[in-house]
Amino acid sequence: MNRRILVSVMVIGLVGALAGSSTMALFNDSETSSNNQFTAGELDLKIDWDESYNGEHVDTQNLTNNPGTIFDFEDIKPGDHGEATISLHLEDNPGWIWMNLNQTSNWDNACTEPEREAEGQCGSEGELHEELEFVIWSDDGDNVLQDDENVIFEGTAEELEETSDEGVLLDGNPSTNETEAFPGQETGYIGVKWSLPLETGNQVQGDSVSYDVNFYT
Repeated sequence: MNRRILVSVMVIGLVGALAGSSTMALFNDSETSSNNQFTAGELDLKIDWDESYNGEHVDTQNLTNNPGTIFDFEDIKPGDHGEATISLHLEDNPGWIWMNLNQTSNWDNACTEPEREAEGQCGSEGELHEELEFVIWSDDGDNVLQDDENVIFEGTAEELEETSDEGVLLDGNPSTNETEAFPGQETGYIGVKWSLPLETGNQVQGDSVSYDVNFYT
C-alpha cells in the first residue's frame, strides 16, 4: 500500500515538473539595421585680403591656403596707419575662427642720439610693440569700420600678443551684437587696422618687431 502511494506521488511530481518547464518559453523577435557608417566632414580655411597704407591701396592677395606676408613696412613714422580687410572662407562646414599674433623678433637695432635721450639707454629689445596699435572688427567687406560693426579687439600690439594662447575669437556675422561662428560655404570678413599714434616719441626710432599672424578654426 505504501509503495503504491509513493509511486503515485513521484508521478504527480514528474508531471508537475514538466508543466512547470513549459511555462518558461518566451516570445522573441529580432530586427537588423545594416550598413551603418560614419564619415567625417571637411573643414578647410582659405583667406585673401586687400590692404592699404596711409589711405592708398598697396596689395591684393588672391584666395589661398598658403598665405604670404600681410603686413610688411620698413619705414613707419608717428601718424602712419594701414588696414587690411581679410576675407575668410570655410569650405563645407561652419566653424569658429581665432586670430593671434605670435612675436618672432623684437629688436632695438641702431641707437640714435634722440632715442638714447628718450630712453636713458638703449637695450637689445625695442619698444615699438608697446606703441603700435591695432583695431580688429567684423567687417561687411567694404574696408571701413562702421558704427554698427562689432569691434573685436582694440589695443596695442603687446596687448594683442597677450590676449591668450588662442588669440581673439573672430565674429562671423557683423549684423548682430553676438559673436557667431563663420558659416560654411560663405565668405566672412574682418578688418585689421594698425597705427602708430602721432604722439609716439623717439623711443621707437629704429626699432623693429615681427609677427606670425595665425588664423585657425
